Amino acid sequence: MRWRIVFTESAEEDLARLRPFDRARVLRAIIDNLSYEPTSPTRNRKRLRKIDENAPPWELRVGDVRVYYEVREGIVTVKVLGVRNKGRKTTGETL
Repeated sequence: MRWRIVFTESAEEDLARLRPFDRARVLRAIIDNLSYEPTSPTRNRKRLRKIDENAPPWELRVGDVRVYYEVREGIVTVKVLGVRNKGRKTTGETL
């Protein structure tokens, strides 16, 4: 089953701030990793611990970039909430 991927306005703004090469790489990773089985943990995809009630439930790692998303199983949709350059920051600092 293929999942539908939607982006929040802030996630689209985050993507627009990336360099074109990085943006293309991140978009390819989102399609490749989140279109099928987005809730299966992998080497680059993990469920996050709940820091607070607004924290995203999932993270996809694409090099130094982190894609934060939530899964809506009832409507078979992955909602990309944000795209951040992690660098040397912790996950909590990145959010």
